[in-house]
Amino acid sequence: MEVPARLLQGMLALGVAGGMLIGCAAPEPTILVEPDYVQTEPDTILEQPVVTMEETPSEEPQAATDQESPQIVTAMDPRVDQLQATVQQLQIDVQDLQAAQTATTTELRLLGGRVEDLEAALGSMEKNFTSRFNNFDAEIARIREALQSGRRPSASPEAAQGEAAEGKGSPEAQPAQRDLEAEIALAVDAWRQAWQNEDIEGYMKLYSPTAKVTRIVLIDGGRARRINLNQRQLRERMERLAQEYARMEVTVRGFRVFPEGDRMVATFDQEFNAWASPNDLRPAYGDRGIKTLVFREYGTGQWLIVEENWAPLMR
Repeated sequence: MEVPARLLQGMLALGVAGGMLIGCAAPEPTILVEPDYVQTEPDTILEQPVVTMEETPSEEPQAATDQESPQIVTAMDPRVDQLQATVQQLQIDVQDLQAAQTATTTELRLLGGRVEDLEAALGSMEKNFTSRFNNFDAEIARIREALQSGRRPSASPEAAQGEAAEGKGSPEAQPAQRDLEAEIALAVDAWRQAWQNEDIEGYMKLYSPTAKVTRIVLIDGGRARRINLNQRQLRERMERLAQEYARMEVTVRGFRVFPEGDRMVATFDQEFNAWASPNDLRPAYGDRGIKTLVFREYGTGQWLIVEENWAPLMR
């Protein structure tokens, strides 16, 4: 079938005019029927399965990771348990420490209260005792003066004022009360005077026949040694001192006396000095120690020493 020449020319003219309208060069003549390879080649390429090298390797690491995760969790389980156990133990330790701290604080407060009570008690005892026997010689002189004047020995003026304030010092309150402290102080003074005056017989009469006499002496190296003396040994010791020294002096300080059942206990700081000659200024011998004399009453007002203890003090 032939295409008329006029129709073909018109079609060409329309194509040229269309290209000019869009500012482009005239296109090549359009081929109405494309070759077979143009239609089939793209279809063939699209229909082929697309296989890339990245897909296969990407699946293998994921599978490996999925397999390793349970193993890692399983390996970490014991460590987690250990950490939890450690934390629990630390919490228990902290609680124990807090409880111990609370208990210690409570005990310290209780101890503080007890210390205050003891200090108050000691202060009261010190006031009661030292107010009367702060100066042993002066108190003995006052007691003897009261006895010579026919008056019953009483506490020192300071202690008497305290008793009067409490209503204890009036005769109506205590008409026949004995002053046992004064009686023991006089017995100690008699014991001291017999020793200083080298009155061996008078000294030994102040001891009970069954008296226990103990002395602590220091030997070479400063070691302490306990010596027990019976009546014969005590007499021999006093005789030796009287022969060896021309003058002896016994000083009593810090005198204390208190009851112990049916006995009275006197304790004091004893200082002993002895001179070889009466005119010597410096003593040939001296010692100092804590003396304890325990008295028991045999008959009314007759106090005998049933126990004596002495321990040295460093000079």
